[in-house]
Amino acid sequence: MVVLGLLVAVPGTAQDDLVFADFDSVEAWQGFELSREQARSGDTSALWREMPATPRVSSSEIPHDW
Repeated sequence: MVVLGLLVAVPGTAQDDLVFADFDSVEAWQGFELSREQARSGDTSALWREMPATPRVSSSEIPHDW
């Protein structure tokens, strides 16, 4: 199951980090790490840390028949 999250601007995080809310797992996503500290709803979120050093995230498990 693929769950797409909501992009959230989080005060107090580095300018080069973005948080995506409502991620239960980031196993299918290369470039994200799981964050309990930045979760807004649910227990965890996906953190895209140091975007200049990691300029993209990707997943091969996205449904292609949308």
